[in-house]
Amino acid sequence: MADLPPVSSPYVCDSFATSRESARGQVIRTCKISLLNTDRGVPAVPAPSLTTPSALPRTTLAQKTPVNRSLAGGVIELRAEEQSYNSQEQIVTASGNVLVRFRNALLKADQVTVDIPSRKAVATGNVLIKRGEQVLRGDKFDYDFGKDKGEVTSASGDVYQPTLEKDVDIAQPPALPPSGSRFPETSLADKLERDQPVTKIERRGAAGGVIGTDREIEFQPPPAPPANTITRLRYRADKLEFDGKLLTGSGVRVTNDPFSPPELEVRADRATFQSIGPGQDRVNTNNARVTIEQNVNIPLVVAQFGLGRAALETNPFGIGFDNDERGGLFFERTLKLVNNDKILWTLTPQYFVQRVIAQDKLTSLDSIGVKTALTTNLAPGTVFEAKAAFTSLEPSAVGNNLRSSLSVTQDVDLPTGKHKVVADSAYRERVFNGTLGFQDLQSSLGIGITSPKIALGDTGFNFDYSAGFRLLNASTDRPGVGASDNRVNLGRFQIAANLNKSWRLWEGVGPDPNERSTYNYSPVPVIPYLNLNTGINAKVGSYTNGDSQSLYGYAISLQGQVGHFTAPAFDYTGFNVGYSQGFLSGSSPFLFDRFQDTRVITAGINQHLFGPLKAGIQTSINVDTSRSISTDYYLEYSRRTFSIVARYNPVLSLGSIGFRINDLDWRGQPDPF
Repeated sequence: MADLPPVSSPYVCDSFATSRESARGQVIRTCKISLLNTDRGVPAVPAPSLTTPSALPRTTLAQKTPVNRSLAGGVIELRAEEQSYNSQEQIVTASGNVLVRFRNALLKADQVTVDIPSRKAVATGNVLIKRGEQVLRGDKFDYDFGKDKGEVTSASGDVYQPTLEKDVDIAQPPALPPSGSRFPETSLADKLERDQPVTKIERRGAAGGVIGTDREIEFQPPPAPPANTITRLRYRADKLEFDGKLLTGSGVRVTNDPFSPPELEVRADRATFQSIGPGQDRVNTNNARVTIEQNVNIPLVVAQFGLGRAALETNPFGIGFDNDERGGLFFERTLKLVNNDKILWTLTPQYFVQRVIAQDKLTSLDSIGVKTALTTNLAPGTVFEAKAAFTSLEPSAVGNNLRSSLSVTQDVDLPTGKHKVVADSAYRERVFNGTLGFQDLQSSLGIGITSPKIALGDTGFNFDYSAGFRLLNASTDRPGVGASDNRVNLGRFQIAANLNKSWRLWEGVGPDPNERSTYNYSPVPVIPYLNLNTGINAKVGSYTNGDSQSLYGYAISLQGQVGHFTAPAFDYTGFNVGYSQGFLSGSSPFLFDRFQDTRVITAGINQHLFGPLKAGIQTSINVDTSRSISTDYYLEYSRRTFSIVARYNPVLSLGSIGFRINDLDWRGQPDPF
């Protein structure tokens, strides 16, 4: 039989007003515990009555005695089948479907003990803690309310990055329950436990990059949404200790995979996680490595790195291939020198391995290159970008090996949508122009406006346009037009417009979205389909020397996929085939923007081979000359959580290795690691 609390006790119950029958026939009692102005042998300020929940002492009690900020609103609400109170020691013991609410956090456990004077609590047995979108589970939870310090053994849980900073900030004012409410019902506790299997898997975006050329293959499987974030992670640790915003874990494992065993995870013998500013965190690790498919371990290059909730810190290290400017195979590593809400500054050193071997330049500066990029948010809707690349650091040839660009982009709201106005300049920009190959645009300076895709009512047609004026210095092949270096300075005014529509000719039935096999090799259920894509386009340019160039054309293509990409082999084929034709009037004096390929056939196939492996080819051919404009071969290792793509283009002598980490969201409770 529980002790009856004295009048001045910090432990107050109103079992008559809040009791209800549990499944086992026990009376569930809801009580309140005040953590303020309590000490053994000293009368405490009476806790509020449950009959007046709107009078919870979020300010009244806190004003009487200065306390740690974590105790602002220092009243615990406790609900359990069995409760006892030792009035002499001021210790509360609760067992049987225990639910605890403190500030904005909810705790569920088999048993909870609260030592009121020391402001410490111990929860044991199927412990589950939820604060906002953050979920933590464990066998035992020791917590000091006064110091906001604690320890969880056999810890596991979910981290939701977008609300993490707000959810763990104990300085936030606690949210009071609505007037007249008592406590979360048992059904809510069942939801917190989330013991249903994983369902409703969705891909919200992806993070990653391409090492080497960043040109896009025209045909790929349905792309991920345009994002660079990983919003939900789950973790496990043998022990997790936290002190304010500093978390320390031993035997740590982190993954973006809702299933177990995880396909992709980061493991560390020991790791610390600390918030260092708005939207930014610092992670320090000991013996950290990336584990792929539970078999391949790749040591992390750095022991300390930043993790921004605005974007994943990918910290890539990889391989590229550029036979034209870098001598073939090269290695590179991207370093983020500044990374905050307003500025991102990266530096990418490159080492040209094939040039070293072929030309015996082991110690030469000609074997080293570097890229750098700076992006700054000057104001809402205003972005400044600067890029530069040196394909050799040899001092005598720096001017011939530098490529750079500057731009300022401003969002402008017009009746037809959000437009982008861009003022930019470039030095030795490298432009690919079909069968004319790569052309150097020596310098450019200009301003332009680009529209969004504008839906034309309910017709399914989309329209977009652009216009701009630019001062150009570029190569020409016309005798008498250029200077002795075969370059000419001219101004160009250009407008362009596109009208497109896609028809879904057929759509098959996809695999069951609630079956694990659906996600064997894909982050989304693969649904067979066949699309007919059509478009008409126009581009008109006028040059200050009196020349003009106009192209009016159309394009039509079929694109689709068959299979579900769930079986062990040959269960997916993606394909596209198309034709475009343009009707040309006039010709540009420059080589970089001259319309050369007026009739083009494009085709591609992406074939599942076995397991997670796919292979593909994408090509485009000039019908008039039968010359290949570009042909990409690629091999992809595709999983639900990540993918790796190796590509090679023999026509352009370019190659790359790309990687992508998928941002997955889910409902239900994943299996243990």
